[in-house]
Amino acid sequence: MVLPPVSEKKFTKDFPKLKICVTGAGGFIASHLAKRLKEEGHWIRAVDWKENEYMKEGTFCDEFLNLDLRLAENCKPACEGMDWVFNLAADMGGMGFIQSNHSRILYNSTMISFNVAEAARVAGVKRFWYASSACIYPEHKQLTEDLDGASGLKEDDAWPAQPQARRDADTSHHASPPSASARAPPPASQPPSY
Repeated sequence: MVLPPVSEKKFTKDFPKLKICVTGAGGFIASHLAKRLKEEGHWIRAVDWKENEYMKEGTFCDEFLNLDLRLAENCKPACEGMDWVFNLAADMGGMGFIQSNHSRILYNSTMISFNVAEAARVAGVKRFWYASSACIYPEHKQLTEDLDGASGLKEDDAWPAQPQARRDADTSHHASPPSASARAPPPASQPPSY
């Protein structure tokens, strides 16, 4: 979907100029969200653990903070003084990375989400928006765009939960139990590495 230009449609027209934090702004979707909010006249703090590959900072934000949001102490400067927070930060990558790093992704993304939400609460942020993924919806809801006449996925479509089922019941491959070093808990300041 191509958004109409700001001159035709301002999504935040009923709000005063806001100070907005957009996490995950080193990535494609969050940087474009930040850019749109900046174009609508808001002051934008972009936060990520990586630099943006798609556009220059001045194009999508007024301030860029390079912070690892898995660590609670880094979330405080991200959220302080903000009216709204859009949390799009997550540990992610291509399918090869995702398939071989389930535990790492779960841990890192959970820490980011919990830490940013708590820092926003403590900072008195008025609105908090949390982005998820189509992956929470049952696969059969994602196979066609028709969706029985519905215009798109709805929150109610995510329940009851249906973890991604294996297409074949091939039981000839069994996972080996992890080694003792893999089961040892990580140091408190480090996420687990599996």
